[in-house]
Amino acid sequence: MWPSWCRVISETVWTSALALLLVATWAVPAPAAIEISAGIKGMGGVNVWTKPSSTPAGVSIAFTKTRAGYGTGGGLFAQAAFLKYLAAEFDILLEYDALWEDQDWGGASTRTRANTTNLRLPLLVKGILPLPGLSLSFGIGPEFVIPVSKSASLSVPANVTNVFKFKVRTKTSVMLTMDLGADIDLPLGLFLPVSIRASYNMTQPSKWGDRVANDSAAQIWSLLYQNSWDFRILVGLGYKF
Repeated sequence: MWPSWCRVISETVWTSALALLLVATWAVPAPAAIEISAGIKGMGGVNVWTKPSSTPAGVSIAFTKTRAGYGTGGGLFAQAAFLKYLAAEFDILLEYDALWEDQDWGGASTRTRANTTNLRLPLLVKGILPLPGLSLSFGIGPEFVIPVSKSASLSVPANVTNVFKFKVRTKTSVMLTMDLGADIDLPLGLFLPVSIRASYNMTQPSKWGDRVANDSAAQIWSLLYQNSWDFRILVGLGYKF
């Protein structure tokens, strides 16, 4: 179940998006007032795993602390702009994500690493500020992160005996994504979209026991890999129809 404040944020985003789209649709006098654009985007940035609550006392490994990693990928985008000042953007992005933790066992350094490939589907409502040669924008909306594949690795030095296995579990995340961007005009109807995005995971469990599972009998521990936050720089090439 989502915390009540997450439900409020989600409901507010969806209600605002619907209201803005309805107002824009009602206000548009003719199809010519709608500008359609589409193109491709590449992206990269930082993943953040925040410190879980209710962690085991005295334990500093098994992702009980804040950790970081990276994500990189790209895909397609489409945008409909209404009266130059409002827009709705939908992306289809494929991304590779990694998160890791360095540990010290027996005086030797080890690394536990989780990897996933995800399909990202953001739907953003954007305010547009047209300027000569470019337009600035701020967007907000839900983003669905759907796992496609996963892998795990646990590197152990030769002088360290390890009997445990590490596995990765996945689950679809619903992020609240914020986008600050600029579209730079190019010749022939082309433009260069550049943006910075910050996404907060509204569906990740807060407790350590819900994120990390340890099966002592089978000597397996597993990580439910979801980014708590991720930050991306996106650059692409678009065309205005």
